[in-house]
Amino acid sequence: MCDFIRRFPIWPFISILLFAGIALSSPAVAAASEEKPTVWENEMGKFFRQGDCAQAWQTVWKQARKGNIAALTTLYYAISSASIVPPSYFPSSRDFMVEQMGGHIIALAIYARKDEKQFGEELRQHGIPDELFGEYAEPDVSGKIQSVNGCFKSKQNLDDCYAMAVKLRLIPSFEQYVRWMDNAPRPAFCPSHEKSSDLIK
Repeated sequence: MCDFIRRFPIWPFISILLFAGIALSSPAVAAASEEKPTVWENEMGKFFRQGDCAQAWQTVWKQARKGNIAALTTLYYAISSASIVPPSYFPSSRDFMVEQMGGHIIALAIYARKDEKQFGEELRQHGIPDELFGEYAEPDVSGKIQSVNGCFKSKQNLDDCYAMAVKLRLIPSFEQYVRWMDNAPRPAFCPSHEKSSDLIK
């Protein structure tokens, strides 16, 4: 997970998403749903208000790890609005935190591709922004991104594009992502609740 999440700067991606009209500004609307909030959404909000961001993550993660699209979308918006930093394997500095969050945003957007309103159409129109991978170590990564984006723009079945992104190692498989998050030793936290001196532990 460390190599994967180190490779994606978050702020250019957030700017693109805001321009494209995807990103929301508050986790309160994270579920991207006009329906009545579910029990776990209400619980997440309660833990956020209490400042218990680790428990807020766990509340949603119980659903997201099962492939629940609404829960995956909720985590996507919580991360992209910089409201929460997912569990990790390494101490967090500000720079590392930004890169880590970017990696999660990309993966979650693709995992939640079946949410046609929020992600499916955007992936078909815009794909993965090439500039996100500017620091990627592999010299042929640009070609890989172009291949996956070509798939997004030409395929009706986005599952094929997900499989290609995994095969080309642009994102981990969903199953691998679940294992990484389940076993991460450092709990999720909210940047706004951390003192700057506490970001490196």
